[in-house]
Amino acid sequence: DTEKLDFIIANCKGILQGKPQNFPQALQLVWFCHLAFFMEDRGAMALGRLDQYLYPFYQSDIQKGQITEDRVVELLENMFIKLQGDTINICIGGQNKNGECQVNRLSWCILQAVRNCNVPGPNLSLRLTKNTPDDFLDACLQSIGTGLGYPALMNDEVNIAALKKYGYEDEDIYNYSMVG
Repeated sequence: DTEKLDFIIANCKGILQGKPQNFPQALQLVWFCHLAFFMEDRGAMALGRLDQYLYPFYQSDIQKGQITEDRVVELLENMFIKLQGDTINICIGGQNKNGECQVNRLSWCILQAVRNCNVPGPNLSLRLTKNTPDDFLDACLQSIGTGLGYPALMNDEVNIAALKKYGYEDEDIYNYSMVG
C-alpha cells in the first residue's frame, strides 16, 4: 500500500536531520533506537517510560486534531508486534517527586495496544502508586486476567524508597523503569 509507505517515508525523513515534530515521528525514532541497540547485540533493553517521554508529542497532535487515539493505538500495535519475542520492557504510570500520579491518556493507549496485540513481549510494567486511578488499575487487572499477564505491577513507593536508600538522585529516582 503506497499510502502506508509514504507515511513511513515521511516519518523517516522528518527525523533524518532534526528532532521529531509529531507523535508518529517520535515513535519512529524510538523504533530506530531499539534497532540500533539490537544491531549492537544489546539484549534485555527497556523502552523506558514511553507514556511520559512521548506524551508531549501525543498531546500536541491530539490537540491539533492531527491524530486520534485509535490511530495512536494502531501505531503502537504495529511497533509492539515487531517487538514480540524480544526481551523489552515498557513502563507506564508512576509518580513524580510531588507524589502526583503520572498516568495519562497515552498510558491508556499503550495498555490497550499491548492488550490488543496479546503476544509474549514486549513486557509491560505499571509503576503502581497509591494515587493510580481506580479505573486505570481495573483496566490493568482486566488485561492481566486475560492470561496475558501484563502489565506487571511494581510498587512505586517501595522502589522509590530503595533507590533513595542507595543514594540515587531524585531526577533518576522518579524516572526509573524496569529492564528485561
